[in-house]
Amino acid sequence: MRALTGPAAVISGRAAGGPRSLVLGGAVALVLAQLGFRAWAVLPSFFYLDDYRLLHEARAADLDADYAFRAYDSQFMPLGRTLAWLLSRGELIDWTWLAVSTLVMQLLASTACAVMLVVLLGWRRRVLLLLALYLSTALAVPATMWWAAAINQLPLHAAMFGAVAAWVPYLRTRRLRYLALTGVLVALGMLAYVKAVLVLVVLAWVVLAWFTTGGPVRRTARAVRRYWPAVLSGIALGGGFTAYYVTSVPQIDGGDNAAPAGALAERMLGSTLPTGLLGGPWRWDTVNPPVGLADPPLWTVHLSWVVLTVVVLYLALTRVRTLRAWSMLAAYALIAYLVLLLTRAPVVGAVSGNELRYLTDVVCVAVLALALASSELVGAPGSSEPRTSPLLLVRLRPSVVVAVALAVVASGTWSTVTYARIWHVDHPGEDYFGEAVRGTSFGPTPLADQTVPQNLVPGFLFPYNTTRLLLPMLTPRATFPEASESLHVLDESGAVHVAAVEGGIEAPAGPVAGCGYQVRDDGVTVELDGRTVGLEWWIRMEYIASADSSIRVEAGESTVDTEVLAGLGTLFVHVEGEVDSVALSGLEPGVTVCVDELEIGTPVPEDGEEEDQ
Repeated sequence: MRALTGPAAVISGRAAGGPRSLVLGGAVALVLAQLGFRAWAVLPSFFYLDDYRLLHEARAADLDADYAFRAYDSQFMPLGRTLAWLLSRGELIDWTWLAVSTLVMQLLASTACAVMLVVLLGWRRRVLLLLALYLSTALAVPATMWWAAAINQLPLHAAMFGAVAAWVPYLRTRRLRYLALTGVLVALGMLAYVKAVLVLVVLAWVVLAWFTTGGPVRRTARAVRRYWPAVLSGIALGGGFTAYYVTSVPQIDGGDNAAPAGALAERMLGSTLPTGLLGGPWRWDTVNPPVGLADPPLWTVHLSWVVLTVVVLYLALTRVRTLRAWSMLAAYALIAYLVLLLTRAPVVGAVSGNELRYLTDVVCVAVLALALASSELVGAPGSSEPRTSPLLLVRLRPSVVVAVALAVVASGTWSTVTYARIWHVDHPGEDYFGEAVRGTSFGPTPLADQTVPQNLVPGFLFPYNTTRLLLPMLTPRATFPEASESLHVLDESGAVHVAAVEGGIEAPAGPVAGCGYQVRDDGVTVELDGRTVGLEWWIRMEYIASADSSIRVEAGESTVDTEVLAGLGTLFVHVEGEVDSVALSGLEPGVTVCVDELEIGTPVPEDGEEEDQ
């Protein structure tokens, strides 16, 4: 019987080498342990920034091609948009379901990593160490805690690991079913995140570095001749996707900002990446919670470079053909740097180099590179293997290697815990909206639309920083009427307050003694003692009505039809534009309304007192 060489070998247990039951059981235990750990991190978290916009757009859309293929900023993400649509179908959006979707994506990525390692290395114990390094790294955590990043990054992880797991069996056997599976996985990755096009670069590197021999020209010629179906399909898939992305997806405009190339390289490649690969960064800058920026102590940066250099040199001195693996990792990290340099860095600055989510996919290549540099790749003429005459007389005991790997795993776990705790205890969005939801929990609460604090959603995301768009996703009791007998506002903490109108533009005393401005069938126009600028305003009108009646309020660019109630009352009306007068009309026949106070301005908490529900 012909030996299985692909993913089927993982399932059947007939892949070459090692104690299958131990590795399989250990891999399942590690993946499930990580899933539980991720659940601890993600479930107590909350929405952040782009989450709100993605979900609001999904609630307002039909699930069709126009919606799914609509670019989000510079991202082409039909899979993410589809998931957002599915999770926004309820009356409210429950964070728990977003967290569950993140955990499912993480499970797929972790499983794909385990499958890839077994396909490459067989059922060897070292698979568990390599898998543990991936599962514990803090480099992937920012893309897990932030849902909008997770729907891009985690499918990319699954696609990259899965594509390599299908690609290597194709290179070993040239069976087209493995090539087809590789193409499907890469295409799915592209539907999640544009950086999935780089998976094709990794696959090309694998075939040229490990499955062909000779100089660069000869390797390329042999690869084209031997794997021509893959070459044609790769050109079609990568070229077609790139052409569509360049021509159809709007790109980020950095304006006249100069990209901080040197500072970005120092932060991203010189500090964040090396410490992250060894379990760092160990310390986080929380200047913009809940996001933590890598802030490793300087001595750990130096130590990380020393350790990484020792690892590379040790493997080079004890094995042959190891540098091609590190070259692949270095090239991929450089591409990740250039992508950031040309897109986000001109807008955000060099500090983006301390943001781990721009390096999340690099960890996938790092695991692959370490596996290929330290182990034999069966069926690959360019595989690494032990030197017949080692250039280093001292060999590390397996127990030492295991101890070092476990130290990195423990370190990465610690960095993950400290990062997740920021989202648990210092999440301004959860605090603010939690207060707002509690404040509206006793019944329908008419609210004035406001922009939320800048540290929750910055102004450049308008209108997705307004309470009118955000609160209805979280509570059914927040209403935003154009007119109301009562009005409430949120303070900086999200607490609900009875509203007062502040602005200083008022109506002078009315001409009718004991009544002020008398409104009857023919209406009346109230002249104000000033003029507003062309923004949004609220009118507060104190009145006495002889009976319930409809009433029309005209001011600036707005006409609002509402009601007054018999007796003493207060009416709040939302208007827009430049206002210097207010026209009142539209009463029922025989009804008289006396208006003794009328002012226009901005709603603010009345006396700073939180409403007593």
